[in-house]
Amino acid sequence: MSEKFVHIKELLDLETSKKVKVRASFSSGKQSLDDYIQRYAKNGSKNQVGQTHLLIEEEPLKIIGYYTLSTLSVEKSLLAKFTSYPAPEISGMLMARLAIATSEQRKGHGKKLLVHALTKIQRISEDAAVKIVVVDALDEQAKDYYIQFGFIEFDNEPMKLFISIETVNSVLSQV
Repeated sequence: MSEKFVHIKELLDLETSKKVKVRASFSSGKQSLDDYIQRYAKNGSKNQVGQTHLLIEEEPLKIIGYYTLSTLSVEKSLLAKFTSYPAPEISGMLMARLAIATSEQRKGHGKKLLVHALTKIQRISEDAAVKIVVVDALDEQAKDYYIQFGFIEFDNEPMKLFISIETVNSVLSQV
């Protein structure tokens, strides 16, 4: 099995060259995540709403999983941990989605995608202001998954989690 990470634009080129639409057959067991890759990821990328990155199997072409990144700002009043932050808003990256195909779940691909995303964000933080990474957990299972990597609940939104870039650096040094 030959796996590699690609950007949504590269996947679209592969679908065209191989005359196959793998996005249409992607199923994670979560309808909102399936709808996004099937219907919205292409335009999200084109319109700079969010950039989707995929882990694919090349032969036969198949999506193993994906995540989407976007920028955001969070009012520092929403995070007690940052009361001394020197600006009214905390700059960050939103990992808007992370999904694994049902046939590929529980094989370590989620961790592989999360580490890939955090590594990409870490590199961006060296050139741009990124203080936190934010995720919106779809359910308790997803929330528990992120917490094991050091994500913390927002003060008043238990399904919205964040991790500081310093903690990202620590997590990445251990994987």
